[in-house]
Parts: sequence; C-alpha cells; structure tokens
Amino acid sequence: MDSIRSFVRIPVGLTILLFIVMVASSGSFAQTASQEYEYGMDNEYLGYYDDAVESFTRAIDLDPNFQKAYYERAYSYNELENYGNAVADAAKAIELDSSDPYPYYERGYANSRLYNYDQALYDFTNAITLKPDYSAAYTERAYVYYNQQNYDQAIADCNKAIEINPKDGYAYQYRGYAYGRMGNDAQEIADETSAIEMVSSPGWAYVARAQAYERQGQYNKAWADVHKAQDHGITVYQDLIDRLNNETSQ
Repeated sequence: MDSIRSFVRIPVGLTILLFIVMVASSGSFAQTASQEYEYGMDNEYLGYYDDAVESFTRAIDLDPNFQKAYYERAYSYNELENYGNAVADAAKAIELDSSDPYPYYERGYANSRLYNYDQALYDFTNAITLKPDYSAAYTERAYVYYNQQNYDQAIADCNKAIEINPKDGYAYQYRGYAYGRMGNDAQEIADETSAIEMVSSPGWAYVARAQAYERQGQYNKAWADVHKAQDHGITVYQDLIDRLNNETSQ
C-alpha cells in the first residue's frame, strides 16, 4: 500500500542526536511516549514496519490514550498485511477521536482486504465525509465498489480521485478494471497504461492490460504484458496464458 499522506518527519539521525542531547542533559535513559512515536514514524518512513510497530507499541504502553500511535500502528499493520490488528488499532483510534478521517481509512483498507466490503464502504465514506478531498479514500472505495460489481460507482469514485489528485495511479488502475468489466477495452488499455507509469508496483496493471489486449486480438502485446507482469513477481492467471498459447499457435 502506497503512502496516503505526507508527514514532516525528523530524520532518524537527527532524532538519535536529539535523544543523545536529552539524555546528556537529564542523566536519564527514560523515553517518553512522544519519543517512541517519533521513532515509529522514522521506521515507518523507511519501510521498517516491524520496527515501527514495536515503537508505536512502546508509545501506547507509556500513554494508552495516544490516538495517533494507534492509527499509525494500524498503518504499519496494513503494510505488513496483518489486517486483523489493523482493524483493532484503527477502531481504538476512532474511539479516541471520531473526527479524525485517517483511522477510518486504515480500518476501511483492512476491511476491504478481509472482504468485509460493507464495513469498508462505511469506513471510506466516513473518511470522505470528514475529509472531502481525501483522494485515496475515493480510490479505495472505488476498489470496494468494483469488487461488489458496482462498476458505475467505481468509475465515479475513480474520476473524483483523479480530479483531486491527477497522479493517483491506483485510481487509473481501478477505473481500468471497471471499464474492462463493462466491455470498454480501449479505455481499460488507456487507464492501465497511465497506472503503469504512476504506481510503484504495476504488475497487476500489466495483467489487466494484457487481458484487454487479448480481447482485442492483439496477442503479441498481450504476451509482452504477461512477461512484464511476471518480471514484477506476479503469478499470471494460467487460463490467460493457456488462451494466449492457443490463440498464437493457430
């Protein structure tokens, strides 16, 4: 999951330097909940999500009502695909501050990956209500609508996400999925091409574009996208490979 928001973080080296100065002046190695939270943010920024979880846990141990530590730990749990813990932490953050849109997003993301689509819709809608320009929430709600086969609404949410953030690659990717299901292969190819240029892990966008190329009879382009998807570590659907083998051997 790509980062959904920007933070002003103190770099790790500076955090450590500040800590050393504080220790030297106080003569104590006791750390505060805020310090542990900052260490967690540093680790999260660097992609060290296990370490981030440990730091946020220590922050929560020191301050059980540290709302931001709960939803940041939920974010790290989502990155680790530990969706059950993400749901629990986001729920606690919402309990502590129901006006904050970010815990709703984290819980919605986890619920969508747990196939709890109705709950995910509720969460993303709350996030959008609280933050109407929350492009990522529109994108992820579109993903839920797509999985519920509500393709018109998925496209509408992707359009809104792109209006807010034209560089939201996943909005193009999910809109392409929906257009493909509606039989608009040309638009799917266009959207997946945009997604491939924007997202950090474009493997599934290559698969979707390969399927659209196959339906159009452009088998060489479909094969090229299959190979690119495999280069990104995606196990491509065997039935797609079988169909391409059959179609190109005739």
